[in-house]
Amino acid sequence: MNNRLSRSAVGTGTDPVRLAGLLRRAHHLAIERGTPPSVMRSVVASSWTRATAAGVDPDGSAPAVLDDRQTARALASNPAAEYLGEIERLLREVLTGGSFAVLSDPDGVLLWASGDPVAIEGAAGSGFLPGHLCSEEAVGTNAVGTAIALDAPVQIFAAEHFNRRFHALTCAAAPIREPETGRLLGVLDVSGDFRTGHPHTLALVRAVARVAEDLIESRARSRDDELRAAYLDWVKGSRCERSALVASGGRVLAASPRGWLGPRLRVRRDGRLAFCGAHAGEKAEVDMLQIFVRGLRILGFRISSPDEIRTALSLALEGRVRVPIDREFHLSEAAEAHRYLERREHVGKVLLTAGG
Repeated sequence: MNNRLSRSAVGTGTDPVRLAGLLRRAHHLAIERGTPPSVMRSVVASSWTRATAAGVDPDGSAPAVLDDRQTARALASNPAAEYLGEIERLLREVLTGGSFAVLSDPDGVLLWASGDPVAIEGAAGSGFLPGHLCSEEAVGTNAVGTAIALDAPVQIFAAEHFNRRFHALTCAAAPIREPETGRLLGVLDVSGDFRTGHPHTLALVRAVARVAEDLIESRARSRDDELRAAYLDWVKGSRCERSALVASGGRVLAASPRGWLGPRLRVRRDGRLAFCGAHAGEKAEVDMLQIFVRGLRILGFRISSPDEIRTALSLALEGRVRVPIDREFHLSEAAEAHRYLERREHVGKVLLTAGG
């Protein structure tokens, strides 16, 4: 394969020290002239062009955007975090041989690092640490940010990095995606001293990223089965005429009556899937970091005025509006009625009657 078109930076038999020297001279010319020389791989040249257009500082470090507490919370909410132990096990040989691994979120914010302590400490000067943003827009060409930009695995070697602070590193990265929706969950990267650069590193990282995706998919299937079982138990005691259990990606896991909603709810990018529900109490704790990171929206509704409530009651009393009744309890069963409400199994009103 033509190495200029390859996403693996180091070929078999390549002298990494000689290649790094050549790339440093190319980097100097690129920064001086504003255009990457022809010696650069096309995947790197395109990334450098994007970095130049974005005004990236070739000498700046990756900016810190999350503190330790925020980083820990963001990591805990990432589905790949559950399998970091397996990722470390699969990468054990390289992580004990002078390299380290990082996991980013979909935007390129590093959330986790593990491996050779000396190698991790050596990356501190570039800001290649958890809590720091390593997108192309922040630090230019680097394996994490460029993998996100390309939507594909990539290896970046020594002075192929746009930022001089990364020139001592060779990095290989691969995206991790949610199998059902294809949504980017983050990027797995293995980095180390450029003199240890090897063409097989990229293949290894790609394979481990695929294992993580398989584990996420397997866990999702188990969770779907648990939800279906709970939903079917709920349906047995429900008087709701139509209902459905829908996964976050829009896939219909179960429905009653069967098939009424189709196999999937189609929602365009940035579209809305609306659910009707209620919070438990007047005060609710909100994780604002997750609101921002996941692009969530909280929508309220207007409370009816007294006149509107009186009108609604009149329509109900006249029979012009049907109010769904889930279940009736005698006044003597008030305690049981409250327990029923607390189980949150009802759909419609729960009535207390005083009649015989």
